Amino acid sequence: MRLLQGRRIESAEKNELYEEKKSVTYKEQDALKVAEYLDKIKDIPPDTIAYIDETGIDRYIYRQRAWSLRGTPVYGKVSGRKYRRTGIAAVLIRGVLAAPMRYDGTMDGELFEAWFRDFLCPEVAVRQHDNNGQRVVPSQEES
Repeated sequence: MRLLQGRRIESAEKNELYEEKKSVTYKEQDALKVAEYLDKIKDIPPDTIAYIDETGIDRYIYRQRAWSLRGTPVYGKVSGRKYRRTGIAAVLIRGVLAAPMRYDGTMDGELFEAWFRDFLCPEVAVRQHDNNGQRVVPSQEES
């Protein structure tokens, strides 16, 4: 339970005075395209798929939302200064995190291609084949 302006509340859903937090999804996401993609990859063995992702961490953190009585706006101030952003790119292959790269700023096409060429390709080549051309599955200890 939390105290909010001297009142006890057990759940935002149970109390009509307080608004529920919003969930974020991508407005560009197309359910039909997602279904088509999942249909295309359904016969590919999951252990042969590499999942690539990148994320950014802002060094300046502030609360974007606040609780208030319904209809009562909450105002706040944030700094106008520019803060450094750190990014991380990596791939998940057979449940093992590989080819991690930390960078400053935001990911663009040129940086992605450099990561792909300089970090991911060498990692996949080493993990996929030994000297005899035999397939090698990375162990959990390698990461």
